[in-house]
Amino acid sequence: MSAAERHRGLVAAVVFAAVVALRLPFATTHLWAWDSVLYARALERGFRVAVDPVMSRPHPPGYVWYVAVADAARQVLGDSNAALVLVSIVAGAACAALLWLVALRHVRPAVALLAALAFAASPVVWTYGEVAYPYTVLALLSLGLGSAFLRGGAPLLASLAFGVLSGARQDVLLLLAPLWLWSLRPHSARRVVPAAALVAVGLLTWYLPSALLSGGAVAYASAVLRQSAKVGSTYSVPANGLAALAYNAGLTTEALGWGLGILAVPLVVAIARAGVRRLRAPAAGFDALSVGLLVWTAPALAFYALVHIGEWGYVLSVLPALFLASAVAIDRAIGGLTPRRWAALAAASVVAPALLFCVGDGAYQAVVGDAEFSSAGLARHDAALAARAAYVRRGYPPGSTLIVARDDYLLVRYYLPEYHAMYWDPDPYRREAKRARMLRATNVLVFTAGLRPAHKGDVRRIRVAPGVDVAYFSIDRSSVLELDGDQYAVREMPAR
Repeated sequence: MSAAERHRGLVAAVVFAAVVALRLPFATTHLWAWDSVLYARALERGFRVAVDPVMSRPHPPGYVWYVAVADAARQVLGDSNAALVLVSIVAGAACAALLWLVALRHVRPAVALLAALAFAASPVVWTYGEVAYPYTVLALLSLGLGSAFLRGGAPLLASLAFGVLSGARQDVLLLLAPLWLWSLRPHSARRVVPAAALVAVGLLTWYLPSALLSGGAVAYASAVLRQSAKVGSTYSVPANGLAALAYNAGLTTEALGWGLGILAVPLVVAIARAGVRRLRAPAAGFDALSVGLLVWTAPALAFYALVHIGEWGYVLSVLPALFLASAVAIDRAIGGLTPRRWAALAAASVVAPALLFCVGDGAYQAVVGDAEFSSAGLARHDAALAARAAYVRRGYPPGSTLIVARDDYLLVRYYLPEYHAMYWDPDPYRREAKRARMLRATNVLVFTAGLRPAHKGDVRRIRVAPGVDVAYFSIDRSSVLELDGDQYAVREMPAR
């Protein structure tokens, strides 16, 4: 190993260790959301994908390698949330270190280090690196596989890795398939056919155990297909028109903006300049790196805008590539920057986002309201969940209490398993209503802030901790709980 290689490896190790050290103090102590509960159940009860997403461990298609790694961490830590969060921390740190190494192939070292540190400091990346969600794993897979395809060497090994590693996040198959195909363009059929076969072999390494643990190939495939069909019918543009496009594109753009921060500027400028040059000289082509980065990122962004993006974290599939593209744009646009200008660039792209995450909760609340891209937001989530659960157990008997919840329904089921809970999540684009007769419950608690009473007199809000409320109302067993869109109300039982 040469001195230059040792230096690159040492810097990567320092970046990795620094990111882990900065993540540990902010690690969340409670499961983050719906899917977090499904991952925890897989660790505690065993992997089994089911048609019913509430009963799945976890939801289709299962991410069997992600669950396996988290299970190994749980054997050491003894806690499901701690294990899942540790995987998020390590994956995020590894992605930052790998981004430094990948960027070195295309830009000068100072710019490569800037891109790696800016990625690690991004409040969106930092947030998902502290919770029980697999989006930093998605980022690491995207960067590792994407950079291998971009480089173009060892197509057989890269194809096998593509098939095998997709078992940790199967969506990389869809998002990176165009880039994999693009990487094979210089090769003849004698190399392409074996590459495709190796992808198939790699797929079997996770498909077979996933199917065997889920009741067989038919049951597993049925669960995956039904989940895919439900996502398409509920959220996609073909099924729901312009309203879905506005929501999907808006959330994707917002997530990219908060993810990239100031480094979105050189990227947008570079894209605009390339477009102008192409208009002026239509015959002029783009260099292979620019085309590769486009093929890497465009399919995922199109999918999120046209089909589904359920979390800001989805954009971590493209953020490493976009940080790399921004670094390339900076490297091509600048000559020798003075130390003062380098310091200003580093402050804007690394220090400012890090401070915003660590101490900038008030600024986020003022700009984006409920967004949780801050350490205070993470702590607030943990404290609110713990306070609500403790309050319910102190004051309400399980046998006569109903908890109504929306996106936090499975969190209620996980942390208050002895209580009856009702799930209500209306279709985002169609008016829906539901009526439920109260046969046993005389106390109704509403956990989800997004659900509101149709008549304010029907409900009391109880402060269970600073800034944490629970909505409460009494109900008799001859009444009906009516849910209509985001509203709920109590009605008398209709006469027969």
